[in-house]
Amino acid sequence: MLGGDRIEATSDEVRLAVTDRYRLAVRSMSVEGRCRVPAAAVIAATMLHEARQWIGEQDRLRMRYADSHLRLDGPGGEQLLPTMGGAFPAYRVVLDDLPEV
Repeated sequence: MLGGDRIEATSDEVRLAVTDRYRLAVRSMSVEGRCRVPAAAVIAATMLHEARQWIGEQDRLRMRYADSHLRLDGPGGEQLLPTMGGAFPAYRVVLDDLPEV
């Protein structure tokens, strides 16, 4: 799972978590609209990197989670990003132990 990026969606944010076991990067972004059901998926980092330029060109994106892929819909079409099986490292445990900033 260290070759994957975790994408989580809740009612008010989308969070991206990436780790190589030694470093951890987490980015949260607020969302317009709503997430009906909280969801998460792990996407191969290489696949997300390949879609990065297309994602940046979109004015807005709609994410739909499925068992085998994450579907991104935008004005420029759609991208299907296959999901990876297995469990992503429990990074929230590390964050919860940090002091307040």
